[in-house]
Amino acid sequence: MSDVTSTPAPVTVPTPAHSPTAPAPRDERLAYRGPLQRLLIRPEIGAAIGAVAIWIFFWAVSGPFGTAGGWLSTLDVATFLGIMAVAVAMLMIGGEFDLRRQHRRDGDADDHAHP
Repeated sequence: MSDVTSTPAPVTVPTPAHSPTAPAPRDERLAYRGPLQRLLIRPEIGAAIGAVAIWIFFWAVSGPFGTAGGWLSTLDVATFLGIMAVAVAMLMIGGEFDLRRQHRRDGDADDHAHP
């Protein structure tokens, strides 16, 4: 038998990233947020605040805006836009309407139709 002496592998001891006396770094995602701050973080609340601010501005500047006649004229225009928006949304959900820009390549079948 051969007399082979092997050296033991070095032992590594994990060291803490921070000293034991220093406070651990806090993760901002785990920080306490009050109810108002949690409410204002949501993106839809910003849109609602903007809509209310615009409504208040037009109500203060325009006399007929806050009346029933003003609401009827606004809703009259909104109905046509809403009907079209619902139709386009249904086409997009169904996959029949694609907003991506299509690039034409040379030799496409439609090239002869366009001079």
